[in-house]
Amino acid sequence: MDINEYAASGQALYEDLAKTVTEILEQAVGAAGLQASRPQSQYRAKNADRLRARLQEKDQASAPNIEEVRKDLAGCRLIFYTNGDLNEFLQSDILRENFDIDFDSSRIHHPVAKDGSDPQFRGYNLVVKLKENRTSLPEYGRFAGLRCEVQLQTILNHAWAETSHDIVYKQPIGKELARKALGQIEKRFRDIMLKYLVPAGYEIDKAKQDFESLLKGKPIFEKGPLRALKDAGDNNERWGVLTVIQEHYLPNHDDPRPLVPELLMTVEEAINRSRGTPAAKIQMGAIEADGWTGQDVTSCALDLLGEFLFVDPEATFDLLVRLMEQATGKEERERILQSAERLATVPIRVVRMVGGEVQLRLARKLEQLGADKRSNVRDLVLKICEEVLKPDVSGSSGSYRTVTFERGTMPATKEIEVARSKVIDMLHVLYKESSSDIERLVILQHLSEASRMPMQGGKTNELVEVILRDSLKVAAFMCDVLSEVSFEIKKAIEYDAWNMYRILCIATFDGDDDRTLHDLQERLRYATLQMRDALADDTEFEIFKTLASLESVYPPAWDSPSFDFRRDEAWRSQRIELYLAEFTSASADQWWGRMERSAAFESMDLAAYGGLQELLGRLCEEKPDLVFPRLDSLPENVARFLPLILSRLARSSREAELRPILERWAKEGKYLCSLTRHYRASKKADVTVLSDVFMRAVEKEDCSVAIELVTTLVDTYGEPDNSGKALLLEVVAWLESQGRTDWVDETWHMEKGLSSLAKDLTQDERVAVLGSLVPRTKADHHIDYLLTPFAEVDLPSVLGFFGERLKYAASSPRKKNYDAIPRSLTQLKPLRAAPLNVLETVLGWLRSAEFMDHEAGSFVYAVFPKLPDELAVAMVEKAAEEKQDAWSVLEILSSYDGAEKVFEICREMVGAHEASDREFLKKVGFVLNATGTVSGEFGFVDAYIAKKEVFEGWLADHREPVVSFARQEIASLDRMIASEQNRSEQRYALERLNWGESIDDDQA
Repeated sequence: MDINEYAASGQALYEDLAKTVTEILEQAVGAAGLQASRPQSQYRAKNADRLRARLQEKDQASAPNIEEVRKDLAGCRLIFYTNGDLNEFLQSDILRENFDIDFDSSRIHHPVAKDGSDPQFRGYNLVVKLKENRTSLPEYGRFAGLRCEVQLQTILNHAWAETSHDIVYKQPIGKELARKALGQIEKRFRDIMLKYLVPAGYEIDKAKQDFESLLKGKPIFEKGPLRALKDAGDNNERWGVLTVIQEHYLPNHDDPRPLVPELLMTVEEAINRSRGTPAAKIQMGAIEADGWTGQDVTSCALDLLGEFLFVDPEATFDLLVRLMEQATGKEERERILQSAERLATVPIRVVRMVGGEVQLRLARKLEQLGADKRSNVRDLVLKICEEVLKPDVSGSSGSYRTVTFERGTMPATKEIEVARSKVIDMLHVLYKESSSDIERLVILQHLSEASRMPMQGGKTNELVEVILRDSLKVAAFMCDVLSEVSFEIKKAIEYDAWNMYRILCIATFDGDDDRTLHDLQERLRYATLQMRDALADDTEFEIFKTLASLESVYPPAWDSPSFDFRRDEAWRSQRIELYLAEFTSASADQWWGRMERSAAFESMDLAAYGGLQELLGRLCEEKPDLVFPRLDSLPENVARFLPLILSRLARSSREAELRPILERWAKEGKYLCSLTRHYRASKKADVTVLSDVFMRAVEKEDCSVAIELVTTLVDTYGEPDNSGKALLLEVVAWLESQGRTDWVDETWHMEKGLSSLAKDLTQDERVAVLGSLVPRTKADHHIDYLLTPFAEVDLPSVLGFFGERLKYAASSPRKKNYDAIPRSLTQLKPLRAAPLNVLETVLGWLRSAEFMDHEAGSFVYAVFPKLPDELAVAMVEKAAEEKQDAWSVLEILSSYDGAEKVFEICREMVGAHEASDREFLKKVGFVLNATGTVSGEFGFVDAYIAKKEVFEGWLADHREPVVSFARQEIASLDRMIASEQNRSEQRYALERLNWGESIDDDQA
């Protein structure tokens, strides 16, 4: 169609098209149920006379196909009231469902330059065509293939654009005349946009957001929180009510403080009603999702409680006590304890307002609890005591882009002093009510908090005085109970007393002119030394703390009160020497009893028994006659140290007598794990004995023993020989049959043994060992380390292992949380040394339908997080040889987040590929536009601008396909940059307004 044809009949045709597109959009907006107000609409066809003049300006008046030259022959405009309304329309599927969008011809207008120099016109100009299913109908057939430009703007931007269009855009006076005046007019329009219209748009969005929030909270305003909660039919509705209360009701209430009683009842009602209630499914269209559980509702209710914790601390405390008594599970109790901790951890801003009032009120509530209630909520009481005694205070504040953390020391107010004293009294009561040493040790741990100095500087002498007086009170209590407690409690008391002496009694404090602090220090010094002397007279206690050495205080530590493990080890070794001399056949029963008593001290860390292990080791090696008769009847606590006992007996003069005992134990199924660990420690695996151990493990279906066997056989492999290979393979195969692969977690670091094993195995055996690990859910760093020695001798088997994992992942049924390929393989250096082998293997995987493309392609990234030149060249060559491989290379490159080397490879691939293959080029664009992690308010904008600069360099390429592709990507990036700039500006302006901050600075 030329201009004459357009004037004769084309304008009317395009007028009808514009009207039709507008009507479709209006109907679609009405049917979509958008929350946005309905937009205003306009439409038009390009005026023939004006179009003729415009074509003449562009030397296109004789163009035979003006519909290709001009994309806007038909145009319609939707004018939205707010940015939010426009965004909601764009995020809907209205355009995509009703039209084919010509993105190459579309433009998004938004200024990007931070100095305001870019044109200030803002809007979305999207070129569309009617879909084929519509143009196949008779009434729409005449519009087939015709384009219409859909313009989307806010009403403020529309007013600016309409006003400025004929003045700034068309410039009827001409640029050569009145340049200064025209420049001032352009600046005024720019200022109008930046200073008034843009901020006004954000302010309108904020006002509408606040009003919508108010509307969401309206049902709660009308019913009240408690009634709304009671009307909720299931956990999904309860969770929804609680969320609305927190997000839309409380923030919009004039004064929520009078509401606290009802809100507390609401929280309690929500938790009680949801407890034990099954989750109802949530129906979202055709999708059915898991609903909110009772624990989810409990957590949501306690989050709501956090909004008004300190308005009525007593009532909040009472609620938490009731909830704790009624709690039915560990997870619920822990969540309630978190809220109790928040209640007692008074933020620094609250402390500045009310001093220690909250802590005092909580301490008084603790006093009022009866013995039964204290017992029921003991953990809650302890948590509050712990927090009240802490001498530090902290808090945080924030803005739309920063968070400020603040720490300080608790002020020594009268309320704090009284609260601490009451809490210490409560801990004394709890100690006396304790029924076990474990409970008593917990109380002592909390009491020690009273003697802790603040971690932050700025402590006052008034606070130091409070801490010293409280420490005296604690010390007096410990002195009173010292004579009647177990060794474990005595050890804990001595450690706390030493810490008081070390931290509080030796320090000097400036400004202590009246010697108040000095006198308190002297009284505390006397009390701590009195405890030291009382304990020093107890010989049995000295033996206990020497053997159970964790946090033991020895006499030299009092003379030089500082942590010095070498000093303590030297003193302990001297005592062990004396104990060993006293350990005779006559005193053996007594000493074995002492060792059993020390081993009963509960600790998961065997290092806690340094003295006991030293005595046992020397006893076995130097006096084996006192050990052998007791091997079959070792107390359970001492039997934990059997690997040590056996290894040291193996060094003794009776070594030869040990093997028959071990053989008998293996056949009897006795001490199987300890037997296995002994051989590992001795670095001499007895395959005969270990084979019997394995037989007993299979009989008992004891995988833990089998894992110990694998660990021992790997760690000792090749020392002195490889006789354990057959047994190792048998154990690994049995563990595979039991679905266990966690032997890897015990052996991954055994580089020497794994290396010997990998070299000694045949290829089939290596494949079998690695194959047993295919079902392992996570290919983590343990797999990475274990595979390295295998890759050094058999790279194909390692590559095949990952291929099998990919097949396993793709097989039915799908495996939940299964990662066939790790994100990173940092240790597999043999793979990094063979980039061509890796590439060929991965391309082979991708040629097969058995594999998931992206996961298979990600293997190259796992091995080569930075692409080496050799691999990049090979990728280009492979892509040029075979079209399928070209697609596979793109799949591999999609893991690299558009890195610089990826651009180089893709440039060569585009240059060598058919320009008509739009799907392939679309995939290239997808690969290159990936960004990975970005930072900053305009992180994506900056990333897209950087990519655009790279593509601009492609425009100088001598190959037309490269230049054409670059132009398309630059146009696409321009749209992405404008859209992302717009989105970011709106988001962060709204963030500032939500934080109560002005946006004027951003728009200046």
